[in-house]
Amino acid sequence: MKALIFSIIALGFVSLAGSLCAQEATEESAAASPASGRFLASTLSTFAVERTARNPFFPIGFVPSTSEAPAVVADLPPELPPDAIRVTSILMGDLPLAVINGREYARGEALVVTVENQQVDVLILEIGDGYILAGVRGRPPQRVEISR
Repeated sequence: MKALIFSIIALGFVSLAGSLCAQEATEESAAASPASGRFLASTLSTFAVERTARNPFFPIGFVPSTSEAPAVVADLPPELPPDAIRVTSILMGDLPLAVINGREYARGEALVVTVENQQVDVLILEIGDGYILAGVRGRPPQRVEISR
């Protein structure tokens, strides 16, 4: 019973304090707002930085580079000679397969060929009846016929 009376009294004090705070807030806003009912700021904030000043959004110690980045020269792989890819057989079906250099490959798979002491990745673009289309990065696709 004592707890119930104490909680009712505490609730009354909390509601009284809340209404007093709300009343003070409305009096302050009424004094600060003009007749139009809108709030006007007394001072507007500004942000002006000199051109020579450090950008505040960059980390301390950051020094922007003054030189331009060097031009990237594309390093094209060597062109495939005709004997680099040897197609011995092609299996047509739902998933066409080709035997290239003694191993089976499907469309979309890649094989590694050594040309001029350099490893070249060759992508099988298409497998057709009697031919494959092989692509090397940066070069047009190359049609390779089945070896007879």
